[in-house]
Amino acid sequence: MSLLLLFWSSSAFAANCPAPVSIEGLGQLLTDAEEAYKRMDDAYPQMSQKVVEALPCMEDIIPTDTAARIHRELGLQELFAQHKDRAQQAFAASRTIQTYYVFPEDFIPPEHPARVAYDALSTESTATAPLPAPKDGGIRLDGEINLNRPTAWPTLFQQLDPTGKVVQTAYLWPEDPAPSYAVSTKKEQREASRGGGLSPLPVATGIVSSGLLAAGLSLWITGQQDYGSELCDETSSTFNGPYCNEGPRVRIGVGRILTVVGAVGLGASGVWMAVSPSSVTVGGTF
Repeated sequence: MSLLLLFWSSSAFAANCPAPVSIEGLGQLLTDAEEAYKRMDDAYPQMSQKVVEALPCMEDIIPTDTAARIHRELGLQELFAQHKDRAQQAFAASRTIQTYYVFPEDFIPPEHPARVAYDALSTESTATAPLPAPKDGGIRLDGEINLNRPTAWPTLFQQLDPTGKVVQTAYLWPEDPAPSYAVSTKKEQREASRGGGLSPLPVATGIVSSGLLAAGLSLWITGQQDYGSELCDETSSTFNGPYCNEGPRVRIGVGRILTVVGAVGLGASGVWMAVSPSSVTVGGTF
């Protein structure tokens, strides 16, 4: 039995989550933090931190536009804390999602340091670190089905179960380890990559067997119809005699053999696909 790979993290609904957070609730927290930053309120750090604390408690899938908004909020939070490099990373992550977004002037005034930091880091890097496919369910990065984690800026990670329910959510900076989850074996990943996991061998066997069965039945039926027909009653020497039924007799014999072989092969392929582990889809994405 293959061992499952594990990576460190906490569960989405861990003990430190007082209640699940909906996408509407997260949106309100983002609005509160943005308004506090706009006013340069002393409570801004606490308001922004509430956004960070809400992420592990998410019960809904976070769409791409909200993911970009979270990156911008984390960029403002890091800039407020004088962490310029991390602010630039978060802003770059936002720009990879919403390329043409511009801060409204009533939110971030012209010549504000946030505008400079927002465009400071190039987003031309395509470097990624592949995440292993989960054994069940799927992975979303920044709101999209994806297993290629960027290494130059942060990403918003969500794991979903096979029904599409959120299992865990985490904001991952480039240096952060990936959250823990059960990972499918290499065999299971190959099955899933085939789009349904059906092994080609039993499928091919079923197709060939169906053809043999159809050909066998056709020969058997037509041979039976011609056997002993009026052709043998003709006065012509071509049809009269001991060999006048030889053709139909051969067709009947060959038809019987092909019919039996086709039926057995078709049944065997059906059983094969039903019981073989290779016919089970083990990983999906939501």
